[in-house]
Amino acid sequence: MSKKLRRKMMMSDTHHLGASRTAREIKDWMPSTTSADSALLPEITILQDRNQDLYRNNGIAAGVKQTSKDNVIGTGLRLNSKPNYRLLGKDITWANEFAKQAEALWEDYSESVFFDAGLSLNFDAFTNLNYDSVIQNGEAAIIPLWIPGRGSKISTCFQAIDTARLCNPNNQIDTPSLRGGISFDQYGAPTAYHVKKTHPGDNYFMAGGEGWETIPARTEFGRKRFLHIFKKERPGQSRGKAIASSVLAAFNLLGKYQLTELQAAHVNSKVAMILESDMSVEQACQMLGITPQEYFTERNDWRGSLESAATIKLPVGDKFNSHVPNRPATAYVGYMEQLAREIGAGFNIPYELVMKDFSKTNYSSARAALLEAWRFFHSERRWFSSMWCDEVWMLILEEMVNKKMIDAPGFYQNKRAYCGAEWIGPGRGAIDPLKEGKADIEELNNNLTTYKDAYAKRGKDYLQEFDQIAIEKAEMKERGITVQDVSSRLSFKGNEYPEDESQEEL
Repeated sequence: MSKKLRRKMMMSDTHHLGASRTAREIKDWMPSTTSADSALLPEITILQDRNQDLYRNNGIAAGVKQTSKDNVIGTGLRLNSKPNYRLLGKDITWANEFAKQAEALWEDYSESVFFDAGLSLNFDAFTNLNYDSVIQNGEAAIIPLWIPGRGSKISTCFQAIDTARLCNPNNQIDTPSLRGGISFDQYGAPTAYHVKKTHPGDNYFMAGGEGWETIPARTEFGRKRFLHIFKKERPGQSRGKAIASSVLAAFNLLGKYQLTELQAAHVNSKVAMILESDMSVEQACQMLGITPQEYFTERNDWRGSLESAATIKLPVGDKFNSHVPNRPATAYVGYMEQLAREIGAGFNIPYELVMKDFSKTNYSSARAALLEAWRFFHSERRWFSSMWCDEVWMLILEEMVNKKMIDAPGFYQNKRAYCGAEWIGPGRGAIDPLKEGKADIEELNNNLTTYKDAYAKRGKDYLQEFDQIAIEKAEMKERGITVQDVSSRLSFKGNEYPEDESQEEL
């Protein structure tokens, strides 16, 4: 600790310099004491509106959102049923058979548009829509519905609603038992959700926009009737906050600065030459045979426009003084890069992925950045799948059991045990596939991992891969083809494959 800092602490009115009310550097920093909801709910509408506008109009923000979706959701999350067979008093053989049947039934239903009450989205598309809402609004809201007789064996379907419709009836103020459109019991558990019949932005041209529908959180027998997906960062928090909220100001500055530089560069490119006359007004009037009044009338009616590489003639007697703003500024690249790094930190995504720029990165740095990003994507997927996929699977499996589509004795007493699942998303990817493939083989040989985990890391289901391998081996044997025959045709020849695996620069 420096002597200067130690002296400041000794002179401070508090034991912690950060709590001082007199230190010059922080004496004006006096945030108020607020609860989670009192800090968020009065500002949630403006935060969501600004976040939505950001993703509509800022290319970097739209790119960050797409990067997150590609790595967390990808083309979809695939069910890997994992019933807790020990708790159920079963063995691993039973668990595998149960999982195969459950996954087959789920695949048949989830890949159809019957998953969506509006008959337009399957499970994967619906999942992407929900994650979009989580990124932009900090939350997603879904209503499970029961609509039989539409051509599907499963009657459960889902309707997504805009979170802006979740608000207090008649726009009344928040109370301890009603906050942000949600009613709570004495323990803070949601009991009902209040949904406006139309979006608040539709009031100007849609009739009946002021009506609300109250949806109980659960049925009398405990089945969920409303799914509210958001990250709770503080006790007592009722609604979600978008991840970009902490860097909205930086995003706004970056967009304005970038637009200003582009506009300045555009203006500078317009005029290539200016022609002017050194004649006076009197000389011009005498030459043209007009009066000064007529001259000024003509001059005021003159409209010169800037054109790229154009030559502009100024009225006689006018002078042109050039202005060179030196745009883009010399600090433009550095400023944009620093803002992008701060924005990436707010998103928990490295700069390289925010800007899709690996030009300043060597192999080691790129690997470290991508591993850090993968930790975030992996934890994000685990959280999202527990909030969305697990809840959906529980509702669907419950209906399958009740309709005798799958046998699950004592389901309601052991619902969680039967509904255990993992959700396989896109693979992590590899900077050096050959090295990482060899590492997987070493771990498998030393029992440090399993085929299930190794395939899941690549976004694949090990059972499906085993089935495919068995089919291919049988067909090779039938045709008299050996593995060596196939390998010789697939192998690289000459210098097609890089020999230097230790290359440091990407």
